[in-house]
Amino acid sequence: MKRALKRNEPKQPWPRPDRRRKATERMHNTDTGELAAALLDRVVARDVGHVSPSVYETAALTFAAPHLAGRRERLNFLLSQQISDGTWGGTDAYWLVPTLSATTAILHILQDPAPDTHLTERLTRAAHSALGALRSLGPAALDALPDTVAAEMLTPRLLATVEQGTARLALTSPIPWYRTTGTYPPNGTGKEPPPQLSAKATHCLEAFPGLNRERLRGITPRAGAIGCSPAATATWLAAGAGNPSERQEALSYLVQTISRSGGPVPSVTPITVFERAWVLAALHRARLHIRVPVSLLDSLEHAVANGPTGGAPGLPADADTTSVVISVLNDHGRPRSPAPLFDFENGTHFFCWADERTPSPTANAHILTALARHTPDAASARGLHAISTITDWLCTRQAPDGSWTDKWHASPYYATAGCALALAHHARPRAQPAIERALAWLLDTQRPDGSWGRWQGTAEESAYAVQTLLLAGDRSPGSPHTVAAIRARTLLADAATTRCAQPPLWHDKDLYCPDAIVEAEILAAWHLTENRLRQARTAPGPRTGGPAHE
Repeated sequence: MKRALKRNEPKQPWPRPDRRRKATERMHNTDTGELAAALLDRVVARDVGHVSPSVYETAALTFAAPHLAGRRERLNFLLSQQISDGTWGGTDAYWLVPTLSATTAILHILQDPAPDTHLTERLTRAAHSALGALRSLGPAALDALPDTVAAEMLTPRLLATVEQGTARLALTSPIPWYRTTGTYPPNGTGKEPPPQLSAKATHCLEAFPGLNRERLRGITPRAGAIGCSPAATATWLAAGAGNPSERQEALSYLVQTISRSGGPVPSVTPITVFERAWVLAALHRARLHIRVPVSLLDSLEHAVANGPTGGAPGLPADADTTSVVISVLNDHGRPRSPAPLFDFENGTHFFCWADERTPSPTANAHILTALARHTPDAASARGLHAISTITDWLCTRQAPDGSWTDKWHASPYYATAGCALALAHHARPRAQPAIERALAWLLDTQRPDGSWGRWQGTAEESAYAVQTLLLAGDRSPGSPHTVAAIRARTLLADAATTRCAQPPLWHDKDLYCPDAIVEAEILAAWHLTENRLRQARTAPGPRTGGPAHE
């Protein structure tokens, strides 16, 4: 199926000539330290984090709580995000889950239409367009599903709900193979919840039909949310779970989440620990020397005070977040042992949590960094063995072309940066061949306009490529690594100074953008290019060698 760009998606990320001139002026008049300080101020001020709205979650919330305030705004958001081919979401198979979710919500609303005839007509057109796109599906389409969060749980429920919605509206089923394939339960109920709901299942309660108060006993809100998910929280409320105080807390969470964006909602909120750790890690990686608010470090220290932490209250403790928090605290003079990470050891690698379907190379890269830097624990026999084990495992996970991929992000540039930088700083010379292959892949995949990107050139993906080239590659001013990185300088400067929205590339239930984290990565990459240019102007001669510690 051919894809069209979203209406709000930039057709070309590289600035036009007039924007290039303005970007050049901003490069000379903007201090990266000031931008970083302003970013940290915003992170402190909004402790729930900065996350783009989600088509999947907005539709799932509309389905679970159709009469909640902001419904019209959510429906208008869904209508505005539908692509010309009738689908929602990203390119490739990323469109299936959000398209099924949006279709179920619209079909549900059309069963009890609002008095607004114009809106009903628009929803009807959107539903027919979506059903037309879904009719092209076959069972094989499910094999191409990307590894987004809980896709194996959400898809059966969504398929069943679309079937039910079309039947009630006397519409032709868009997926006639669904009832006979045997891939999913033929009774149209979707998957039944497991006997014990895991933290992952809690994040997507809406995937399970028939939940009641008794079934949800023991599941309570954290920071008002069930599993940091608006849709899961609405499902929990609809099931009559919780005591009056907990229910009021959950309702307040939904109202506040809706009010922050005017109707649409993100798929995961809050992301307090995740955002703070990743932002500080990016800025420190680029050696952006700024005053870090004490409250940020205090909050991260509190998060790991009693062991491993998750990305926010209500999310399961995971090795990925825990390792980045430990590294950040050690980077900023707050020594923290990586010992809790050994709870996630799994022989050949480390897992994020015990029941994960697929391991994460970037999580292992972050663990490698936490073990190898800053703490005396790295010198222990167990620490040295873990470093060696992770190094070998990461090298085996590298694709033949030199890249890595990961379950947390749609772009190989994110995973390649995480793995290559960890290996470059902590596993040379053992991992030198893998590092060289990664650098060669980056040089080979740079676009003619100087950007990098899986589907189109983006500032975020270019930031990962630039950081890898400048921190793991040849440091000499005229090296191919330096030259390639500098070609993306204007794009990075424009994105950093204008704070323009970036396409969603991160995995949750559908693709999303953690805005502050991406802003930090872009700012870090731009800062590195500026430093490299200054070094090139003052360097007495060419220099070669290992990773650059700016």
